[in-house]
Amino acid sequence: MSLTKKKLLAFMCAKCFTTKADTLAWFQSDSSMWANSLLCRICFNEAFKNQSTEEKMKWGFYADRQKKRNS
Repeated sequence: MSLTKKKLLAFMCAKCFTTKADTLAWFQSDSSMWANSLLCRICFNEAFKNQSTEEKMKWGFYADRQKKRNS
């Protein structure tokens, strides 16, 4: 007996409900309404911009870019 439940994912943005996006990204946040959601590129960028700097630093691509700017 499996203890985990299977989750079916639709290839759809959780915010704008578009199915025509070329890619979807998993958005993880502690304070966003869209936490733990699949978002298209446009919605992901909007949600990311609304995060605090502290939360942005948890993302590897943002932290690496800030380190390069400060060097």
